Amino acid sequence: MELVQDLTAGSIAGGVGIVVGHPLDTLKVRLQSAQGRHSVGAVMAATLRGEGVAGLFKGIMSPVLGQVAYTSLSFAGYNYTLQALSGHSLATGTADARLRDVFIAGTMGGAFSTLVTTPLELIKCNLQVDSQHSSLGGMRRIVRQRWAAGGIPALYRGFGITVIRDSPASGLYFVVYTESKEIAQHKFGLARTPAELISGGLAGVLCWFPVIPIDVIKTRIQTDCLRPLQERQYTSTMQCLRVTLEKDGVQGLYKGAGPLLVRAFPVSAVTFYVYEALMRWMRQF
Repeated sequence: MELVQDLTAGSIAGGVGIVVGHPLDTLKVRLQSAQGRHSVGAVMAATLRGEGVAGLFKGIMSPVLGQVAYTSLSFAGYNYTLQALSGHSLATGTADARLRDVFIAGTMGGAFSTLVTTPLELIKCNLQVDSQHSSLGGMRRIVRQRWAAGGIPALYRGFGITVIRDSPASGLYFVVYTESKEIAQHKFGLARTPAELISGGLAGVLCWFPVIPIDVIKTRIQTDCLRPLQERQYTSTMQCLRVTLEKDGVQGLYKGAGPLLVRAFPVSAVTFYVYEALMRWMRQF
């Protein structure tokens, strides 16, 4: 029963969170996939000028599905693993759980969720940089193109680097949330709702910051794969890293950091709060 509650609460929380942050995610992906230097303002102005407000929500269906899957699997995987390691879960309270167990459980949840999120991330990133097709038409085009290029394995381009990004980041995500919520409530005396919102927001920002360079490389690899074979720039993760450093320098690895981190706080705050609130409500029945 608890697994069903985890999956349900995680799905709804993930969907709400992604709607809140998708416009900033679109700007982040467009900045990361572009060669040369571009400002957030310039990219946003170009998007609004060429596509209107709808352009900021380009490809939202894929990330809604992806975040629903990611959050539900991530939270369920985290709770299941933490329960096995320590007997604790978010439902029963994690204040007494060892941080090592929290990190391991979060890492396992993040790794497991990439089985679903990798192809959906590939579709999302390509939709967000495509100004010529509608979201639905673009999604069909991308799936057909990748399927023709190699079936299921072609839809998993960037799987390895997605695992590298999401596994430790998810572990840190739950560690920061657990610790900051405990400090907010017991050291600063915050009520439950602000403690959950602030702790969730901090968890989102602090788990994303260390993996921004990995996210840039993942985005470039996944948005490169729809180009004709002779026009592709990247053959491997390491080659993509070398090309990025040669063309854009170290700062190129932090493209899109601004909108990414600004987005991370409200998305994670809302996600954790909605998840916790739904779990409390469902435990009443």
